[in-house]
Amino acid sequence: MLRSITPISLAFVALLALSAAGCGGSAEAVPTKATFIKEADAICIRTDSTVLRKIKELAKAHPALIKQLSEKAAAEKAVTLVALPEIQREAEGLGALTPPKGDAKEMKQFVSEIETGVREVEKDPARFTNDYGAFLHTSEFGTKYGFKSCNEPL
Repeated sequence: MLRSITPISLAFVALLALSAAGCGGSAEAVPTKATFIKEADAICIRTDSTVLRKIKELAKAHPALIKQLSEKAAAEKAVTLVALPEIQREAEGLGALTPPKGDAKEMKQFVSEIETGVREVEKDPARFTNDYGAFLHTSEFGTKYGFKSCNEPL
């Protein structure tokens, strides 16, 4: 003979099933510092290679324009048209990563420094190349934190 299942026992079984299955919202895994550095550096490496590729494409597509400009003016044009949008995407990608435990405030500041650098270079493209220029603080922080690529200029 079958016993009837009470609502309380049904709720208990459902609760056990949900907890065993990991349902009900999962916490995002917190990476180790080494894993985080690897993920962040991958974003920065991708940005660097994209910028270099797009600058070559720009020069190839507009050789007459490049020849008319001084070396400095050509570099500034490449920075504003190509590098800055990619660096902004880099900042967004880095900001989307989950930082290691205890590093969230530092990483938020790091991303903020990148975004500040982008705004400074938009106003004055020469700030891109002057001894790390607008990105000096991010470079210093990146080196101290342990990045292998996110601390280097393009």
